[in-house]
Amino acid sequence: TLIIDADRLFPSLDLLLEVRKTLSDSLEGYDSYQSTGLNVLLDAIRKNCLTSEKILGTCARIKGNQDLYALTGSYNLNDYEYYDKDDFMKLLERIDSCFEVVIMLVNAFIYDAFTAVSLLMSDKNLLPVSGGVLALRSAASSAAYVSERQRIDRLKHQFVAFDSDENHSLSSEDYDALTGSRYLGSIPSSPKRGKARREGRMYGPMMDRSVAEAHEKVILKLLHEIRG
Repeated sequence: TLIIDADRLFPSLDLLLEVRKTLSDSLEGYDSYQSTGLNVLLDAIRKNCLTSEKILGTCARIKGNQDLYALTGSYNLNDYEYYDKDDFMKLLERIDSCFEVVIMLVNAFIYDAFTAVSLLMSDKNLLPVSGGVLALRSAASSAAYVSERQRIDRLKHQFVAFDSDENHSLSSEDYDALTGSRYLGSIPSSPKRGKARREGRMYGPMMDRSVAEAHEKVILKLLHEIRG
């Protein structure tokens, strides 16, 4: 399984999974802050020199899980318009042949090129929404707009109530109604998650059992939707 940080406005995978941002401080042709996994592979696409070995060698291994890899994103906003969607599409096609499961982290700006490509090429789009009815309605409206403009099957979009407060959250029936029966479940709020975010640390190892079980339920339902 590979997780790719394609959020060019708010890259965070290095902190979320505690992996190094860059490949090497002395990588030939790169400044120390530019040699991220995503940058190196996109450059290889442009130079027509991308290989499976380079893809695997560029991905970071995750501490405590030898089956999980991470590809760090671009931390320089000057790169935002440097890489285009065609390069990114070619990269995803090559990566797909190397990993059984690929998870993309993208930002919520639907006109972002990497977000648009990811929504189009994915098997499923998972939209975590926090903030209640207004946030959920906005996310559902954005998903409907993208589906119509890019001719994406609306059933590809699945919604999760994230950081929900069980004492003030909507019912499952309400979530279903607001998402057009595309609601997968909820992930409860957690003080430990908030602390990990503030400190820039990996949250997984300190996750409470109840929160882990909520994640498992969402994943199982998502797998059921994918398999039909």
